[in-house]
Amino acid sequence: MSEGSSFDFNQDANSLPKMEKHYNITKDRLPQFITDGRFSDVNLTSTIVKKSADTSENVKLQVYQAPGLERPLFDTAIKGTFRPTSKQEKEKFGPSWATFWFKVSVNIPLSWKDEYVVFKWDTGCEGLVYAEDGTPIQAFTPKVRTEYLLTDRCSGGENFKFYIEMACNDLFGPGDGGIDPPPTNSTYTIKRADLQAINLKTRKIMYDYQIIMQMARNLDWNHYRAPQAMFTANAIMNTFRKNKPETWDKCLELSHEFLSKTNGESQHLLNAIGHCHIDTAWLWPYAETRRKVARSWSTQIKLMELYPEHQFAASSAAQYEFVLQDYPKLFELIKKKFNSKQFWPVGGTWVEMDCNVPSGEALCRQFILGQGFFKEHFNFHSQVFWLPDTFGYSSQLPQIVRQSGMKYFFTQKISWNNINRFPHTTFLWEGLDGSQILAHMAPSETYNAQVEIEELKKSVYNNHDRPYTNESILLFGNGDGGGGPIPEMIERLRRLNDNDGLPKTKYGNVEDFYKRLETNSKEFVKWRGELYFELHRGTYTTHAAVKRYNRKSEFLLRDLEILSVFASNLTKGYSYPKNDIKGFWKNVCRNQFHDVLPGTCIEIAYEEVYKLYEQVQYNGRKLIDSAFDAVAGNSTDLKNNHLVVFNSLGWPRTSLLEVEYSNYSNIKEKITYTCDGEPGEIDFYPANAHTRDNTSTGRAYILENQLVKVQFNDAGQIISYYDKARYRELIPKGQYGNTFKMYEDTPFYWDAWDVEVFHLEKFDPIESATVSVFEEGPVVARLQITYQFSPTSKGIVVASLYAHSPIVEFNATVDWRENRQLLKVEFPWNLHSDVAIYDTQFGHITRPTHFNTSWDLAKFEVCGHKFADLSEYGYGIALLNDCKYGYSTHGNVMRLTLLKAPKAPDAHADMGHHEFKYAIYPHNGAFQESDVVNVAYEFNTGPIFKITNKSQADSLNSNSLFTLNGTPNVILETIKQSEEGSDTVIRLFESLGGRGHAKISSAIKFSKVVRVNILETEEPNTESIQLFEDGSFDVELKPFQILTLKLIK
Repeated sequence: MSEGSSFDFNQDANSLPKMEKHYNITKDRLPQFITDGRFSDVNLTSTIVKKSADTSENVKLQVYQAPGLERPLFDTAIKGTFRPTSKQEKEKFGPSWATFWFKVSVNIPLSWKDEYVVFKWDTGCEGLVYAEDGTPIQAFTPKVRTEYLLTDRCSGGENFKFYIEMACNDLFGPGDGGIDPPPTNSTYTIKRADLQAINLKTRKIMYDYQIIMQMARNLDWNHYRAPQAMFTANAIMNTFRKNKPETWDKCLELSHEFLSKTNGESQHLLNAIGHCHIDTAWLWPYAETRRKVARSWSTQIKLMELYPEHQFAASSAAQYEFVLQDYPKLFELIKKKFNSKQFWPVGGTWVEMDCNVPSGEALCRQFILGQGFFKEHFNFHSQVFWLPDTFGYSSQLPQIVRQSGMKYFFTQKISWNNINRFPHTTFLWEGLDGSQILAHMAPSETYNAQVEIEELKKSVYNNHDRPYTNESILLFGNGDGGGGPIPEMIERLRRLNDNDGLPKTKYGNVEDFYKRLETNSKEFVKWRGELYFELHRGTYTTHAAVKRYNRKSEFLLRDLEILSVFASNLTKGYSYPKNDIKGFWKNVCRNQFHDVLPGTCIEIAYEEVYKLYEQVQYNGRKLIDSAFDAVAGNSTDLKNNHLVVFNSLGWPRTSLLEVEYSNYSNIKEKITYTCDGEPGEIDFYPANAHTRDNTSTGRAYILENQLVKVQFNDAGQIISYYDKARYRELIPKGQYGNTFKMYEDTPFYWDAWDVEVFHLEKFDPIESATVSVFEEGPVVARLQITYQFSPTSKGIVVASLYAHSPIVEFNATVDWRENRQLLKVEFPWNLHSDVAIYDTQFGHITRPTHFNTSWDLAKFEVCGHKFADLSEYGYGIALLNDCKYGYSTHGNVMRLTLLKAPKAPDAHADMGHHEFKYAIYPHNGAFQESDVVNVAYEFNTGPIFKITNKSQADSLNSNSLFTLNGTPNVILETIKQSEEGSDTVIRLFESLGGRGHAKISSAIKFSKVVRVNILETEEPNTESIQLFEDGSFDVELKPFQILTLKLIK
């Protein structure tokens, strides 16, 4: 260097060299600053707790154990006998699902004046703090919520008394948090029962640092803010000194300088909505959910007091009713926070239900019950159908939602698709009938967001509809097992409101968000038809008993309502059992929750589920008998009396009634009574009558009548199904119908939930069977087929052919003792079609029979209700069932999935006895030209009959409840009393995808007929319905339209 140069290569000995940052090493260093593991004795974490006290002078505990596995409420529990205990004793509390109550008395040390003091509690399981007057205050949740704020500035020496209810289960039950069956003997100890004084300044550094560190670690290095964040976080670490508080202010200056940088106006906007998804049952029973709701929601009210900007949305009216029944003081606090616009009911349904298996009417009842509860208790009507977590979305949901006074839809689960990525985030969803709702899916792909940088990134990059909208929802809070937002999340929100390089994030109201979207709704893309979920296909089958109970309960309540309307309108002294029926529907709808009905709960959850179904069945049948007695009388004198048969369907039917002949041998005349008032004859034969329709020749067995001839081999398989009238052989040569196959069922993780596509590659046909003649007579012929499915499982299937019908009916009883196997029955047909048709709610849906595309392949197992149909021009065949939902049709082969054998989360799911029916119905004409819909209804609900006297029978025959004349595609689904008042409501739908017409008359006298929505509210600007002089009226229906009418007296 030249002489006189001013540049000095020598450095000040006290200055630091400018280090060359190695990105990955520095990035990996950053978490050390806030870890609560190794280094927590010297890093920032070590300064958060300033003081701690846990001696008996400061914390006094007494405990009461509830008997057995009872869950007593506050008023009962505090009367129990409490005994002393302490953290130091390391006492074990258990077993799983047990309940303990603690009386807590704490004394803050005098020396803690001006401190921010919390009570620290950790037992490894869930808990709830109660005030001395029984008001729930907040929850304790292992790992995420272990502090209860006593005072934000103490005077020193204060005493606080409260109670803690301890449930011996974690947020996800007493297991390890996975889906394996939970242990029954888990025990817990008091790990923390301490007073702590918190250092608010270093906790603030913690909150700031978390954001900066996540930006450094989660943003792409090419993002301009990533290196800035890394250098800032690194500088904070270098500045901080544990024992030098003056360095803490410098750390806050560094973080503030970074976090104060704001965005421009074009950044994406995230509407943050506090939420805690509480499964109404899953890895815990209903009884525990009642407490989970109280724990979660009381905590949110506490947070609203600490953070006035906090808003929270909660769905499921049934859960609100839990609170109303068990925690009335909490319910009043919720109403206050609703009035202050902080606590928002959403969803408008009774529970967040499964949308695959429930009937159309059951889905309607979800909205009737849900919106009705919100109206009664909050004077509120939800505009948003809220279903973040379910396993498929019926194509009739848009119409049902619109007819429930809603037009917006929120979900998320479909982002879990495992074959095709769903292409939209914000879109118009159009249903079968053309109804549209505005749908949005959180692009963060979770309903349990933690308000972390990675979630904010995904909210932008995963938003597939950014050209149409620049905002989306961020649903945050711990969920599934409840919990909801915690203070750390809200603190992060405060720092992410407008941070350069990230989307703007602010609290948002759900309905306000959709209203803004609606201004651009014409620009959004449209998705038509079902939202098929490409995962969890096993939920159509698992826990077969739940599916059977569900189907039987839906039809039982249908019959009960129809008979009760009949009795209350046409007889004296009978009162419509409105409250009973409402209670039955509440239980059925609760059991349609999206983990209960799909079969994905733990074993003890189903103990409660089955009890509810049994109550519905037992009490519902008693009320049916009562209504029928009111309608038809109650005679026990057989002489000169009549058999009255009540048909709840909207068309005449021919049915075989199997009765004890000796009981009815003196009946002189037998009549039927149908819903449309047309009588018909019933022929009676002794049960042991013989017929030539059933013959055995060698190793083949033949069921035959004037319509069909069906031949079975000695393995119970159909080798020929011949339609005599149409000269058609239905079974391809060399193939076999009614073939049972066992498939290996080993999905990746979700045992009870999933059936994976590769199961189709590994199966064994069941070829071990014995066939015998079971019954032969002029009315019905039957074969009994006995199967040995495996060394541990067996079944008996009775194949029946009736004299008047081409249908072969199969009644199965199975003893199922398998491990991860699927049982299916399959039928190959001499038919060719690119599509198969499946029964769905209020209509049918068409799906491919081939695997041309990945979207076609994904539908290798689909949901159908009462039937699936394969038709070509001029002819078709329907596969009917009475309680199954899993179907697949590949090429010309139709399969019905019968049983599954998962081992998690219920190790005994489906083990034991099963009963079910399926049937084959060959029909002339393609599906839309056939009566398959009607036949499927008849297969699922039989006539109701009893003995009455002749005058009562004649009176019944002259007083039809409703008569429908018109096109056969109009189905009368429901006849019920109105939700308010005593008018009559009927619900019809068009079933085949065309225009429909019906002329309706009734024995009920009414003065006016109005069109109403599902909630039975008259819609504005609707056309009036003209009544003719005879009291009848005409209605027209569009394709797949649901039409609800109120008949006003």
